[in-house]
Amino acid sequence: MKLSALATELERKGWLVSRTGDADVQDVHVDSREVTAGSLFCCVVGEVHDGHDHAASAVRDGASALLVTRSVSDIDVPTIVVDPSAVRRAVAVCAAEVHGHPSREVPVIGITGTNGKTTTAAMLASILDHAGVSPVVFGTLSGPRTTAEATELQREMRRAIAAGRRSVVMEVTSHALVLDRTHGITFRAAVFTNLGHDHLDFHGSLDSYFEAKARLFAAGVADDAVVNVDDEHGRVLIERMFGEGRADHVHPYGIDDVSKLSESLQSNAFSWRGLDVVLSLGGRHNVYNALAAATTARLMGVDDAHIVGGLASLGRVPGRLERVNVDAPFEVYVDYAHTPDSLRAVLESARSTLPAGATLTVVFGCGGDRDASKRPLMGAVAGDLADVVVVTTDNARSEEPAAIAREVVAGASSGEKFHVILDRREAIDFAVRKVSERMSAGDVVVIAGKGHERGQTIGTVTHDFDDMDEARGALLRVMGGAN
Repeated sequence: MKLSALATELERKGWLVSRTGDADVQDVHVDSREVTAGSLFCCVVGEVHDGHDHAASAVRDGASALLVTRSVSDIDVPTIVVDPSAVRRAVAVCAAEVHGHPSREVPVIGITGTNGKTTTAAMLASILDHAGVSPVVFGTLSGPRTTAEATELQREMRRAIAAGRRSVVMEVTSHALVLDRTHGITFRAAVFTNLGHDHLDFHGSLDSYFEAKARLFAAGVADDAVVNVDDEHGRVLIERMFGEGRADHVHPYGIDDVSKLSESLQSNAFSWRGLDVVLSLGGRHNVYNALAAATTARLMGVDDAHIVGGLASLGRVPGRLERVNVDAPFEVYVDYAHTPDSLRAVLESARSTLPAGATLTVVFGCGGDRDASKRPLMGAVAGDLADVVVVTTDNARSEEPAAIAREVVAGASSGEKFHVILDRREAIDFAVRKVSERMSAGDVVVIAGKGHERGQTIGTVTHDFDDMDEARGALLRVMGGAN
C-alpha cells in the first residue's frame, strides 16, 4: 500500500497534519526492534519511551516511512505527521488498511470484563471449533499482553485467516480500549462478563474503569452485545443501550437462565434454554462464563448440539481453578484470581462445596507497582472465607514484598488465621504440609494470583516459577512420592 493512500484515509478522518513524499508500505510497527524492510514505523509517545527517539534506528533497519506527531531531524524518508491526540487511532487505522481489514472477513468476538475473559474465550473457542468455525484466540494465554498493540492484532488476524482460521475470539482489556489498540476492528459481538475492583492505578476511579470497558459497547463498534445482567455495571450497559434505541442488539444472560444446577470444584452441570450442559470446570463463576459463551454462540447461529459438545469437550484452562493431579485425601487448586471479586468467587465456590468439618486454606499475594487499593480488600475476602490464610509474594516488582503483605493483612478483621511467608515456594509448601497433618478428606487448598504464569518478578528480574509445579512437588513430598 502507498503511504499517500494512508495519508488520504487519515485526512478523511481529520487527523492528518501533513505528508512529505511517498513510499510503499508493507507492514506497520510501533516497536523499532521489530521493524522489517518496507515498514511504516509509528512514533508513539508512551509512559517510558518516546518512539521519535528510535526513528533513526528504525530507518536503518529498513523502515520505508514514518508516522510522527512532531518533526524528527536528520531523517530523510517519507513522513506522515498526525495530530498527537489521535496518534494511536491513526496507528490502528494504518495497520488495518495495510493488512486489508481482516476483521471484515471473519466474525470477531471481543470479550471484556474484570474477571472471566480468558475462560469465556476458551469456552467460546471450543464451541466454535466443535462447530467447524475454526477460531484463533488472542488473549492472556497467547502473548505477553492480554490485548496486543493494534499493529500486532491486525497482522496476526491476517496471518490467521491466511492459515485457514474462520473466526476470532479476542480478550479486550480496559487498557487496550483507552489506548485504541482495537480501534478499526469490526466486532460481530462484544461480551461483558463483570466489573470489579482492579486497575485503579491506571484509571483513577471505578467509574473511569467502567467507562473504558463501555467503549467496546459504543454504537458502531460491535453489531451486538452479550451482557451479564446479574452484574450492576452490566445492567447499566443494558439500560444505556436501550436508551440509545439499540435494544434489539442487546442479549442479556444471567443465573436465572439456569435450572437444575449441580456444582463442585471440578465440574458443573445444568440446564440452559432446553439444553443439558456439562462442564469439566468447577465453580459458580464458570457457570457464568459458560452462559456468556453459549449466548454468544447461539447469537452467531451455532447449532445447539455444537454448543453442548463444545462446552463438554473443553478440558483444562491453564491456571483457572486447575486441580493439582496428585492422589491425596485433600485437594489443591491453582487459580489466577488476583482481584477481590475473583478471589471471593473462587473461595465462595470452595467453601460451598466443603464437606462438614473440612478446612479451606488460601495462599496468595498482591503484585507490586499495581493497584494498591485492592490489597486490604483481598485480605478481608481471604479472612472472611478461608480457615487458614498464607500471605506471600506475587510479582513484587520494585516494591518491598513485606510492605505489600502488611497492606494485605491490614484488611483483615482478625489476624489470627494469617501467616506471612514471603518466599512463595515456602508458602506453598507450608500450606500443603499444614493441611497434610490433618489428612482430612475434603480439605481444600487454593493457591491464587498467578495461575498460568511461569515467572516471578522481583525487582527487575523475572525468575522461573510455576505454582502448579511447586504445588505438585509439595504434594508429592507430603504424600511420600505417590501420584
